[in-house]
Amino acid sequence: MAMPWHRTLVCLFLHSSLLLAQCPPLGPILPAPTGLSQNPMFQQLVAQVNAQLLNVSSSLNQTAVSVGMRSVHEAGPLLNFHYTPQEFNASGAHKVDGNTVYRVGSVTKVFTALGILQLEGKINLADPVTKYVPKLAGISGSNNSLTAVDWNTVTVEALLTHLGGVPVDLAGGPIEYIPGMAQTMGLPQLSQSQQPPPCGEMPGQAACSLDDFLNHIGSKPPIYRPFTTPVYSNIGYAVLGRIIENVSGQTWADYLEQNIARKAGMNRTTGVDAPASNLGFIPAESNWWGTSLGFLSSDGGAYASNNDILSFGKAILSNTLLDSAQTRKWMKPMTFTSSIGMAVGASWEIVRGPNLTADGRIIDFYAKLGDVGDYSAILALVPDFDLVIAMNFAGPDSDETVGLGIFSQLVQAIIPVVDQIGKSEASAKLAGTYSARPNSSLELSVDDFGVLVSNFSANGVDVAEGYSALNGAADVPTTIRLYPTNLQAGNGSSAWRAVYTVGTAEDAAAVDAQLFFPHGSCQTWLVIDRIEYGWESIDYFVVTEDASGKVVGVEPKAWRLKLERTD
Repeated sequence: MAMPWHRTLVCLFLHSSLLLAQCPPLGPILPAPTGLSQNPMFQQLVAQVNAQLLNVSSSLNQTAVSVGMRSVHEAGPLLNFHYTPQEFNASGAHKVDGNTVYRVGSVTKVFTALGILQLEGKINLADPVTKYVPKLAGISGSNNSLTAVDWNTVTVEALLTHLGGVPVDLAGGPIEYIPGMAQTMGLPQLSQSQQPPPCGEMPGQAACSLDDFLNHIGSKPPIYRPFTTPVYSNIGYAVLGRIIENVSGQTWADYLEQNIARKAGMNRTTGVDAPASNLGFIPAESNWWGTSLGFLSSDGGAYASNNDILSFGKAILSNTLLDSAQTRKWMKPMTFTSSIGMAVGASWEIVRGPNLTADGRIIDFYAKLGDVGDYSAILALVPDFDLVIAMNFAGPDSDETVGLGIFSQLVQAIIPVVDQIGKSEASAKLAGTYSARPNSSLELSVDDFGVLVSNFSANGVDVAEGYSALNGAADVPTTIRLYPTNLQAGNGSSAWRAVYTVGTAEDAAAVDAQLFFPHGSCQTWLVIDRIEYGWESIDYFVVTEDASGKVVGVEPKAWRLKLERTD
């Protein structure tokens, strides 16, 4: 019988000395930095970023800009940039600051996804949506229908992750709003029955209601069968909003206010109705402020300030809105897209950066973009560094292309510096020599790749040399690195896992050259906890800190050693 491919890889990596020279587990390689605002390097960076943002914003003549960043570990914003253009609607705010309200478009979807997750127990994500919105069953097509969605096969989870295969929108698209465009495209004139509903999302139109949705959605065919491929759907999140209402007994707007905004300290966030106009920035020629999205409010109708979005992101990463287990689950992808650089979560657009840190490891951003009329917004969580980034734009230059360009420049400036500061903080706490009598010790240091274990001697034996011999490569050097596991005890102790790497970057490149998928030699997830001695893995280490946070002890558990700081 042929060996399964993953076992083949394990054997290859364990016994052929060909592990990628630097291949950390997914996630943070060090604890997140906690004192960014007081760090001179970061203060200098913020000054440079503010100058760059001002330079970019000043060319956006009628567009307001707000950019903020927070850390879970600090009380106020780390970055707090706001730009007021020369031209604006005088009925709105005259000076933009962190409390100025914007429309946030599809960032609203994150609120809706969170509401569904908060109601788990009352809602089973594997249930068909018809269980919670029974009226959908009455307009459901059959499983083999090409003309109407079979709502009985669409689950709550499928809508959360854009895998429902349901239509994107209810109302007509741009062709029907641009005079003469149908003829330009060679499209025939529509009969009365083929006309879109007399409602929509444009200023001046009546917003579509639930009845409009139910009366017309049966005219639209499905896109895919559920769980075939992700297709972004506003309708899906509108249905999720109705599920929240039917299960909670509250309107979606009331649920948002009482169960999300209040808990997160979002003082200027509303779900449906615009706040007083003087609280928000209104572009000079805008008609979108106050335009109701009706049935689609839970998809893209919310209003919030930049400070509110930052508070929301901090509340997520601080486990204020879900318990820690639910939050960790939420911060994971649910499906791929056709882009190597993007995955999809429960409302998240997860973008991956492999070129932001000195070691070139993957940094994941749990992001959500929003765009409604002349307003756009970006929320991004960076769990590896406990950071939240929020961006708002309002005006004629407000679109996702401009926003993503500024966002990309921002993270390319900030993340390398934050990563370096994190390493400096970790070095101050961890670096040193740890020993136990008579002849056991190791040294910890921090470099570009994280925590390095060197000179590890247990009972007079060089452990790195022993590991090389264990893998049949006695003449090949072994590198040992520690990585945090997010497991902590109440006594200042935390669990770390070691990755033992036999071989060099050249060895890893030789493996990569044989495989059709990129970075195929980086398979750390397959080898952690593989080798144990007396029930304890040789990669299991416990690190103990004193009250100041400085590491005072290291326990390599398989060796039954307690090494104490001696330097």
